[in-house]
Formats: sequence, structure tokens, C-alpha cells
Amino acid sequence: MVKSKINLVSLLLFILLLSTEQSFPQTNIHSIGFDVGSIGSADPYSDLVIFPEIFVSGNFFTSNFNWKINVGYWDDGIDEPMFTDSPTYSYSSFIASAELLSLLPITNLNRPSPVRIISGFSYHYINSKIISDDISGIDYSKDYTGNLFYLDVGLEIHILIKKELTLFIKGVGRYLLSNREALKNNRWKLQFSLGINYNFRL
Repeated sequence: MVKSKINLVSLLLFILLLSTEQSFPQTNIHSIGFDVGSIGSADPYSDLVIFPEIFVSGNFFTSNFNWKINVGYWDDGIDEPMFTDSPTYSYSSFIASAELLSLLPITNLNRPSPVRIISGFSYHYINSKIISDDISGIDYSKDYTGNLFYLDVGLEIHILIKKELTLFIKGVGRYLLSNREALKNNRWKLQFSLGINYNFRL
């Protein structure tokens, strides 16, 4: 009796596994691309800086969700003193982020909505440099060098160019999770980008 129940449960699990494999595609890599836009610098009083990044993405268990890994770098381009009474600081940053994109199907899984909801985390390594001959008035509170972690939320809007190629507009808000006293009043960082996505597995 017990053996027959075990066999029945095994059969049900096998059928469930087969149906799951058909309904939920395996996690894979299906596209690559890049985008270029602007992002807030480490200094809350500085202008936006140009931020390019590259990425790979694929299905995350189901076609309704995609995973995405982004890698980017920005530099504020400051290479000479801007002030006479205080040191000038220059900032750059390496950013790596992991995102989950939610796709809302229009009619079926092969026709997702052009709007994708983004959620994820990102790691930022900030490098601070003093651009000045006289560092007597150095302000250590503006030295943001170190590791920062952000919670990311945003949207991507895709525009179909051809079957394998889409343009997209991306907007992401990044909320600082790290407990850094110097940045406690500047926890939000915004990114706006325009990119190209190439799908090599349709």
C-alpha cells in the first residue's frame, strides 16, 4: 500500500516536472546591448554626468520575467581646480547592477508589453580625487571613496525596430542602502538612458 502511494506521488511529480518545463522556459541568455545616458554624480551639488553601460539578459524561469546584468562606468571629467579658496574634488564610479524585469504580455508570451518594470540592486565603487595644489582646506566629508549599495526601481519602454532589435528608454531611481554619514541627505540617485537591445535567441 505504501509502495503504491510512493509510486503515485512519483508519477505526479514527474508529470508536474514535464508540464513545468513546457510552461516555464529554462533560465537562459537571449540578448545583449548597451545604453548611454546621465546619472547623478557622487556630489549632490554637481551636474549630471554621462553614464554608459553594457548588459546581458535572459529569461528568469518564465518569459514574463527577465534577468539583466549591467556594468557601467562614469567620470565627471574634472581635471583642473575650479575654486581658489577650497580644494576641487573629482569623482568617478564603477557600477554593477542585477535587475529583474517584469514583462506584461499583451496577447501571448511572444508579444510582451513594451513597458518593463525594473527592480534590483546595484553596487557602486566611488573614487574621489582632490584636484588642487593647495590642500590645506581639505574637507574630508567630501571624500566619498568606497563601496555603496543601492536598491533600484524603474521602467524600460521598448520600441521595436526589427524582430531582433529594439530601442529602449530607461529610467531608474537608486536608493542608497549603505549607512554613509556624508551621503545621508543624498540617498536618491536618478539615471535616464537610451539604449539598444539585440535579441539573438527568439
